[in-house]
Amino acid sequence: MRSDGRTLVSGGVRAGFVADRKRYVHLLLEEPCLARSAECDGNSTCRDGVCVSAQVPHADLCESSDCEKPEAGMAQGCAPTELSCAGECVARDSVRHCGACERDCSALPNLRRPARCAADGCVIEADACLPGHGDCNGVVEDGCETELTSAEHCGGCDLVCAPAVQLCAATHPVDPRERETGREYALPISIGRNVWIGAGAIVGDQAYVRERAVLGEGSVVGRGSAVDNDVSIGARVRIQTDVYVTADTIIEDDVFVGPGVCMTNDSTMARHDESYPVVGPRLRRACRVGGGVVLCPAVEIGEEAFIAAGAVVTRDIAPRAVAMGVPARVVREVGDEDLLERWR
Repeated sequence: MRSDGRTLVSGGVRAGFVADRKRYVHLLLEEPCLARSAECDGNSTCRDGVCVSAQVPHADLCESSDCEKPEAGMAQGCAPTELSCAGECVARDSVRHCGACERDCSALPNLRRPARCAADGCVIEADACLPGHGDCNGVVEDGCETELTSAEHCGGCDLVCAPAVQLCAATHPVDPRERETGREYALPISIGRNVWIGAGAIVGDQAYVRERAVLGEGSVVGRGSAVDNDVSIGARVRIQTDVYVTADTIIEDDVFVGPGVCMTNDSTMARHDESYPVVGPRLRRACRVGGGVVLCPAVEIGEEAFIAAGAVVTRDIAPRAVAMGVPARVVREVGDEDLLERWR
């Protein structure tokens, strides 16, 4: 019989329920047991100092206002942080049984390293996909399902490339015998979401083009260069090797940027609050910036201006001015014979 509506006393054995966060386990309690030495009956085992029944309890012994049936996969005898899979208790956050039996995060396709288990589900890290693949549909169960070679996913998820765009992701081996075999060594290109790449543009191997950038038609981003977020690059721009184009930079049509140029956008070097605007350089139409030049935040390089190699530009340069030195100073004007119209 029940002594208090909750505990049933029968034959000197006390059968009861323990409610924890609206879950319950069926307890057969004779005496508190020791984990390694207790003698529990054949239908129970010793867990946390008590004999825990392996049988499913009767619902009519549990008051519905106080407790409810266990969640699916939480069998009797397993802790709340465990699952009962094939007769064994396994951790709910294990990679091979992530939140459910046989939900294997290590078996998802096209990953170079396994997904991790979090909040009872597999999670694919941003850089876990094999080169040339992406998780574009957001469905974890099919892994990195999309090959990033189509017009709709051109080098990145939802990245639309215009006709004749070239994404150069491989270099030929140095050994002539290996070149004859047709083998190529793939090198990564990283292109963020919502990027626009115009017709005939070229992005070199190991380059990095971040989200919301615009690359105009016929422009080139050289090997190993980084184009940060929210950058606007016009048509027929030539960005050479190992250039850093900082966020919020504007580069107009027909600009030349030499190798190793570094652009900056934060005069405080991160010592500011969220209201402080970061502003990159403005490179106006047909200007030319030599190798190794440093452009300070918000400087404007005027139309058809010429910046000599190695200069550090700390203030605006007028149109058609020739500037050099550290800091850069104007030394003369670009002659008519050097204007772009003479060399088209």
